[in-house]
Formats: sequence, structure tokens, C-alpha cells
Amino acid sequence: MILLLALASCPLALPSHATPWIGTPINDTCATPSVLVGTGTFPYDSTDATTSGFTGAAVPCNVPAGATVLEDDLFFLWTAPSNGTFGFNSESADLLDQVQLHRGSDCNAVCLHTNFQAGPATAGGVALFTASMDSGQDYLIQVGSWGPGETTTGSVTILSLPTETNIVCAKAIPVIGEFDMDVDNGSIWGSFPVDPEDVEPTCVPPMNDLFYLWTALCDGDHRIHTEATFPEVDTVLAVLDGTTCASPCLVSNDDIDGTTTLSSVTVLGAVAGQQYLIQIGTPAFTSDKGDLVLSVEHVGAPCPAIETVSVCDPASPHIDGGSAKLVASWMTTAPGSGLHLDVIDGPAGRTGMMLLSLGTGTPLPLFQGTLCLEAPFARYHPQPANLLGFPGLNSVGQFSKQGTGIFLPLFGSSHTGTGFDVPLETPAYQGIPMILTGDTWAFQLWFRDVDGVGAPSANFSNAIEVLFV
Repeated sequence: MILLLALASCPLALPSHATPWIGTPINDTCATPSVLVGTGTFPYDSTDATTSGFTGAAVPCNVPAGATVLEDDLFFLWTAPSNGTFGFNSESADLLDQVQLHRGSDCNAVCLHTNFQAGPATAGGVALFTASMDSGQDYLIQVGSWGPGETTTGSVTILSLPTETNIVCAKAIPVIGEFDMDVDNGSIWGSFPVDPEDVEPTCVPPMNDLFYLWTALCDGDHRIHTEATFPEVDTVLAVLDGTTCASPCLVSNDDIDGTTTLSSVTVLGAVAGQQYLIQIGTPAFTSDKGDLVLSVEHVGAPCPAIETVSVCDPASPHIDGGSAKLVASWMTTAPGSGLHLDVIDGPAGRTGMMLLSLGTGTPLPLFQGTLCLEAPFARYHPQPANLLGFPGLNSVGQFSKQGTGIFLPLFGSSHTGTGFDVPLETPAYQGIPMILTGDTWAFQLWFRDVDGVGAPSANFSNAIEVLFV
């Protein structure tokens, strides 16, 4: 019998002459799971459940020391209704139930994730996590208890979660260099550290977590840590060695010294332009969420600045209240000239492009900002990119909608995923085809903005002059 939107152990709406189900639940084994459809909260009753001993086929779930298997467990078959991120929560009236998630529909299903606590829990606790799912894929949800005989009534909740945010590693917000940044995980529900296709990470896995894609701006060791907030929030940090959800764990930390709520890790030997996934959240099985501060600093001294002159700094304020800041760094792995430009603190979602000139000139108020390049100037724009056959001449990008307002290229003109790699070729500037050693060039970002009455307008970042040595 297949039961929709309810667990098999729940009483059925039977005719008056029928006998209610008594004894071991139908969904007591992985071979006979009850079917859950869509999202929502589904009640269950494990009163007469037995212990199956199932831990996943081929790749068993990781069960902590002090525990063996899920006791008095029940099984539910759920098919992902769409691609996306879903949250899974088990909550009971008198103890914390444990949850394991498997890919598949029966006893051949392979374990993807376990949320297993090796010890008794308080009444009304929850076990929850999030995971990225594939539309039409079957998943086996296993619910049980920590100890034998701990049967109960409770519910399984399945939620569809937004994927446009950095609650999943594939949507990590780009951040660069050294910074202090406010982070709020107050609305985040659960966690799943890596793609469910991958083996569970060796990192201490943060719950209620957010992901950031960090790029180092100079060589050397970097300390990544959280700072004290009020009210104080217990934090967990993990750093993945790469840019994808499948990247291996590099380093993690729950408490710096075993007593504090702060966390700190050190990335050793980072190279300028190298990227890592930073995962920040709170410890498992806690409701301690809220305002956090994420900090990154170069160990010993700040990253050295290259030889630049900045003018019109700070730039005129934009619609979001900040001033777009153009910064430069020599990126030894960057193509072309070796110069990489980033713009931070820009207006969320606004597009723009980089401008080029032989130097800075008299500031000229224009639109909502100030043009500070010497006339004439050229644009790193699709037109010269197409005419000259150099795709890298197209700098058009968009400011991120979250985080620190970093300028993100829309046409692959940055090896870091942020800013702009300055090519050796110039956009047909005054007949000068290429940047040469000893040249000084000036750069400034133009971007879309609105005026004081909300009408479409434009603005500029600060401008910098760079000596190419």
C-alpha cells in the first residue's frame, strides 16, 4: 500500500467497519518506505517500530562514536519535485530524533548525509539540514532515535529553500583581500556543507551556514576569523580548498581555545589570485543565530599595495549610500598585463564598465559622479572587443546584490570571478595597441545609477594611475 502525504504508521481514515492498523508499521524497513509528496509537515508514530540496522548501501552513513545505528527507525520515499535546495527537519515531542538521507528508493540507496547525535537530547529538539536536490531523483529519508526503545510521535518537515542566496556553496558571494564584514545567519535554516554527491567533509560542519568565495590579493598566510558581537553568537568556521561544492576541507574551527564562542583558522601559503570557499555558521543542534562578523587579514602585515595614485577618492555616493572603490593588485597568475582591478562597495545589481586613459585630469562633474580621467579616454566595451578580436577587452560587469558590493564580470574577463584582468591590448586607444613596460595608465569605472528623483543616471568610482614596471 502506498500512502501519500502521511506516514504509514499514522491512523488511516478507514470505513467504520474497518479495523485500524495495529502492529509493526508498514514503513518499518527500507524495502517498504511510505511515500511523501511535495513539501510540508508529515506526522509519524514510531511506537511499534523496530530497528532495521540500515546505514546506507555501498557508502554507509558516518555514525559517531558511542552510537551504532538508528534505533526504532522508519523510512519514507520522497521524490524531488524540482531542482533546488530543500530543508529537512525531524521534530518530536519528547526526544531528538535523528535523520539520515539516502539517494535511491529502497535498500540499495546510498547514504548522502546523516544528522546523528551520539547522546540523549532534550524534549522538542530538532534535527535539520539542507541539501541540493535534482528534479525527479528519489531520496530515502530515515528517521529514528539515539537509543533503543525511544519511540515517539513527531513530524518530518520538508521545505523548499531559496537558491539565489549564499546558503548553498554554489551561490557563494565573492569577497576579496582583507576585510571585516557583517554577516547575518538569523534567517538560515539548517545546513549541508557540500554537494550531496560527495563524501562527507572532514571539516567541523557549521550549521545555519553561509558561503563566501574568497580571493587572496597577495601571497602569504591569511587568518580568517570571527569577531565578538552583542548579543554573542557561537560561531563555526570552515575553509574548503577550491571554488566548488566538491572542494576538500582545508581547515576548520569551532572554538579558538575550547572556551570562547569565537572561531579562527589560518590559510597557509595562499597565493595572490588563489580562491577558497569560506563557510561560516553556528554549531550543530543550536538555535544560536544572528549577527556575525567575518574577518580576513594577512598575517604579519597588510598586503602590500602596488605603485598607484588614487584621485577623486572617495568617489561620489551612489544610490545605496556608499562610494564605489577601485583597487588594484598585481596578480602573478593573471593573463595579459598582470594587473587585476577590483571595485568594491558599489550599488547592488548595477552594471558598469572600465575606462582607460593615459592619465588623470581635472575632475569633471558628470551625471551623479565625477569623471577624473584625462581626455580622451577609451572603454573596455563589447564593441572594441568584437572589432579587434580580443574578448578580454570587454569589461562589462555587475555589482553583487549581496555582501560587499563587488564588481562581477559578465563575460569572463577575470580569472578570479571578480573585477577585471587588464589585457596587454588596449581598446584602440589613440593608435596605441598595447601596454608596455614603463607606461603609466589610468583607470576608472563607470556604472549605472539614479539621480535624486529616481531617474536613470550614471556614476563613477575613484580613478587610479598605475605604473607598469
